[in-house]
Amino acid sequence: GNNARRYVMVPGYVAQPWAAMADSFHLPADSAKNKLIISVHAYDPWTFAGENPGETKFTQEARDGIEGTFSALNEKFVSKGVGVVIGECGATNKNNLPEREAWFRFYFENAKKNGITAILWDNGSWEVDNDTFAEHFGYYNRTEQTWYWPTLLKAALDGVADADFLLALAFLFLAGDITHKTDQHFTVFCRNNGLFHIAIIFSKVQSLVVDASFFLLYF
Repeated sequence: GNNARRYVMVPGYVAQPWAAMADSFHLPADSAKNKLIISVHAYDPWTFAGENPGETKFTQEARDGIEGTFSALNEKFVSKGVGVVIGECGATNKNNLPEREAWFRFYFENAKKNGITAILWDNGSWEVDNDTFAEHFGYYNRTEQTWYWPTLLKAALDGVADADFLLALAFLFLAGDITHKTDQHFTVFCRNNGLFHIAIIFSKVQSLVVDASFFLLYF
């Protein structure tokens, strides 16, 4: 088979970063060399990024928390040659666009600094309804292939600056075939794998290989 070439992403308990860094967590034995990747979800800090109503300001305390989590993941895994992927992240819409722009820039900048690839979760819900801030992680209009919040994408790309870095989006919906759209700053590829659509947004990435059910990215 392809075991010598494939990668396996391994989460800790409920994909929490601190669970993966616990002394009780151990990567499994693997017949392939250097093919295991730590997978975590990090909507950090939750009070700003996900909680309803939570906080609407992106504070210095929030910045310190993100830096602490990324630095710890780097020290525990990346610095020892084990890759880390944040399989889900994002900041829910709380009618606070300038604060989210600051979060996007800071979050992806610090992910890059620590050698971590971050994947932005997009569930298609982008408008605040009845002052409820829960689960508004919509960024990309699948029908129009346009951004609801283009300044958020710009903030993320500004944060990673020279862009030898991958910015990926994974979002949940059921229909559609492979599509792509390119403009001067980025390319979007979409591919239905039966349960999810996955879109990959990247800048200056070297190549993209598409399998029957997933994307394998080289960058």
